[in-house]
Amino acid sequence: MLREWTETDYPPVAIRELLLNAIMHRSYESNAPVRFYWYDDRIEIQNPGGLYGMASPENFPGQTDYRNPVIAGAMAAIGYVNAFGRGVIRAQEALRRNGNPAAEFACEPSHVLATIRRKS
Repeated sequence: MLREWTETDYPPVAIRELLLNAIMHRSYESNAPVRFYWYDDRIEIQNPGGLYGMASPENFPGQTDYRNPVIAGAMAAIGYVNAFGRGVIRAQEALRRNGNPAAEFACEPSHVLATIRRKS
């Protein structure tokens, strides 16, 4: 009862994983930025470019493919990626443990939008 603990609306690891995914998997053929919006009830992270290669709305996030393998390799080499294909799963686990709803994904041809909602 007297122990100190930190309680957050959003687990930092979930924000980190989804933001790094947006940077890694974005289309660099577009000049549009990765967008990060923090609202009262949710955070939205949007990257330009839809799913790539073998990844589709039907098999996401189980299937991964890399539009930017050099960037993915560099992010792994400098310690920003722990394990390929685990970012979304790790974010979902952190959200669940924190009491948040699961992240939602809108996968369009022009972009991918990840939404995480504040815990109630």
